[in-house]
Amino acid sequence: MRGLTYLNIEISDECSLTDAHPECPRNADRFHGVPQGEPITIDDAARFYRCCVQHGFRGMLAPQYYSEPLATRRRLMQLMIQLPEARFSLRTNGVLLDDGPECNWIIKRCAEVWVTVYPQTDMMALDLLQAKHGNIHVLAYGFDNRIRESGRTAYNPRQAACIRPRFELNIDYYGNGRLCCGDWRGEMSFGNIKTDAHDAFLKAWYAVRDPLAALLNPITPESYEQLPAICKLCLARTPELGGRLA
Repeated sequence: MRGLTYLNIEISDECSLTDAHPECPRNADRFHGVPQGEPITIDDAARFYRCCVQHGFRGMLAPQYYSEPLATRRRLMQLMIQLPEARFSLRTNGVLLDDGPECNWIIKRCAEVWVTVYPQTDMMALDLLQAKHGNIHVLAYGFDNRIRESGRTAYNPRQAACIRPRFELNIDYYGNGRLCCGDWRGEMSFGNIKTDAHDAFLKAWYAVRDPLAALLNPITPESYEQLPAICKLCLARTPELGGRLA
């Protein structure tokens, strides 16, 4: 896990912009076909993070996937307190930002904060917080058609690679492993951190990830034909994020 930049663990299933964003996979059945037992607890998240560290993980813990971490601020703070050794990366829509003590504490605790600016983002709070903290980065919002998972697929030589399988590991709200943000429906399922032994879970992840990463780096006409359907449909292929891990 030494080359992994982000371990994303979804600590809630809440987002204040779900209804405002029909394009978001939150408005589809993103848990179809994967186990939906008990949601993960903060203890579950902390134990799995520490197991990953034992396996060489040196990246950042990101407490989100398709949710808004500030919607459950106390759970987020509990995780941060329980893992004082972890470096956190926070991604937020900025709707719930404020200049209060809790929000300032959370931001100080993070190695980086990424605010995707939507029309609903609290820009006054964002400006105040950016003036205080040097770790806040701003992104413009944008949507693709990943919720539809449809369209004609064909090899495109301009999309020469994708490093996401080696860049991130995602755990959804029910503990299911997801290879990347593009596989939001969990079509390449390989286990659950609540029901599987963590070492066995990581072994199953390697068994799915490593062959896929080889097909994606580079993507050739021959390797493209061997890709899973979700990778052929994906509009989030990411060739340019390599080498960011400090």
